[in-house]
Amino acid sequence: MPYSKTNSREPDHLGSPVCIADHFVMVTRSDPHAYAIRRLLKETTKLGLRVEVCRPDRFGILMGKTPALTYNGNPFVCSGVILTRTCSGTHAPILLRQMEIMGMRVINRLGAILSAIDKPHTMQLAATAGIPIPGTLIHSANNVVGEWTLGYPCIVKIPSGSCGRGVILINDANQLKAFFEFVNSIAPCTLLVQEYVADQIGADLRVLVVNGKAIGAMLRRSKNGDPRANASLGGVGEPYPLTPLIAETAEKMAQLLDLEIAGVDLLFKGDKFVLVEVNGSPGFKEFESSCNVNVAGAIARYIAAQLSSPATLYSR
Repeated sequence: MPYSKTNSREPDHLGSPVCIADHFVMVTRSDPHAYAIRRLLKETTKLGLRVEVCRPDRFGILMGKTPALTYNGNPFVCSGVILTRTCSGTHAPILLRQMEIMGMRVINRLGAILSAIDKPHTMQLAATAGIPIPGTLIHSANNVVGEWTLGYPCIVKIPSGSCGRGVILINDANQLKAFFEFVNSIAPCTLLVQEYVADQIGADLRVLVVNGKAIGAMLRRSKNGDPRANASLGGVGEPYPLTPLIAETAEKMAQLLDLEIAGVDLLFKGDKFVLVEVNGSPGFKEFESSCNVNVAGAIARYIAAQLSSPATLYSR
């Protein structure tokens, strides 16, 4: 099934009828003029792909013996590739699952994205596969202080999240105890307690993986001493050598999570690295501007290859 060579359309048609076949669709909650969307539109247009930008909350989902999707009230059919840039909220996961049930080619698959969001699961997969992780205790009770033996300060995280949200630095045992008591007074909750890796405070590595291959590495630094160096929180990036160790670690983690496109975050620990987390829908504005890597182009070429290869179109 060759990809369509008709011109792509800009995302100002989001309210128009849609009946799609044999091309490329982006599903996103973002502003259609946001950086990643604009860049992906530009690079896919260069390759002759016709592109639709769709918002998940405008889809209707018909289940039963003859399942169907509508977009803005019109039939929606896609025999091409669907790139998801969102998995948040209630509607988007249901939609992506239904697309997969109906045989549509979704990148990344819902199960892979949810696995990456699940931080305990990510840590379990990494540790089992021999990928170094920070010392981690997963606990839900107030007696966590007696079981945490890796010293202070430490990091406490909620079990799901991205972009540095839901992460707090704990300085001592009293603060750890008080924090768990506070959280559990609202609702029982499982949290991750992790060792504070202080080799480079406020710095980490973001490695981008497309189609199983690491395409570049970026050193991120926070501006204000915040241990979180995420670009979304004001962190700034600079190029970093993509060594065989860094590439192998990132590629292996993406493979473990079955992610075709991934952002893998690593912390410095001595002359090696430990895994922080994995993002199944990574942003790349800072990466492209800092590292001179055409991330959108790599994604576009991968999508075009899927469209032109019938044997791989529905392989997952």
